[in-house]
Amino acid sequence: MLKLWKSYIPLITFLFLELAVASPAGPPVINSLITPLHDLEATMVAQKINPEALKQIDPEFARNYALHNLLLLYKAPDMIRLDGVSKIFGRATLILNGPIRFYVVPKLHLHNVENLSEKPGLRQSLLEYAGLLSPETFAFMSSKPLGVEQIKEGSNYLYKLSYNETEPGSFYKIWVDSKTHVVVKRDWYGRDGLLKASFDCSKIKEVEPSLWVPTRMEVFDSKGASAAVTELTDIKVNQGLSNALFTVGK
Repeated sequence: MLKLWKSYIPLITFLFLELAVASPAGPPVINSLITPLHDLEATMVAQKINPEALKQIDPEFARNYALHNLLLLYKAPDMIRLDGVSKIFGRATLILNGPIRFYVVPKLHLHNVENLSEKPGLRQSLLEYAGLLSPETFAFMSSKPLGVEQIKEGSNYLYKLSYNETEPGSFYKIWVDSKTHVVVKRDWYGRDGLLKASFDCSKIKEVEPSLWVPTRMEVFDSKGASAAVTELTDIKVNQGLSNALFTVGK
């Protein structure tokens, strides 16, 4: 019996190695996929707007598309600024500086400063605006690896991102391209666990060696209807933007 068992050892070893080679590796630690971007300046242009589909996603979310052209500024760590002008609303500015959110719309007499430290579900980062993972994303969200899927060309690492809240809240599922580290797809789920919207990032551009930025984002509602298409143009990176641009007003 012992001799018979020993005769199977080479075969068992061979099969084990074959399985090890054939099995795909799981996603890496998500921090290794963070963009090396220091700062970003770009124009966000709404190429397509479907108001009904946007309202289907969320009325508050739909307001993000009230201004069709926005100047997007980002600086690490954790600073974002959006400026836009429309005939209806006039000039509008939104600044995210750490947990502080500031917005002003003079024509509508709106001026507000909020501390979102205790409301992580309301915070946003470069992920929502440019499809990139930045360090600040993980200041208020936790990640869980789910596997590897090929939804587009190449391998895509799949993770679940949840807000650091005491009670279960909304969450994302994200697919990160293994080469460019761009979040090529993001599914947004509500507190009820149902899909609210999907975001597809494409037309990925290498703006500096090993620094990739998607230039097109399309939003779909839960039924798959296209709700909006935005594109990033006039992209400039790592210019050394001043911190003064992100000073929160009083």
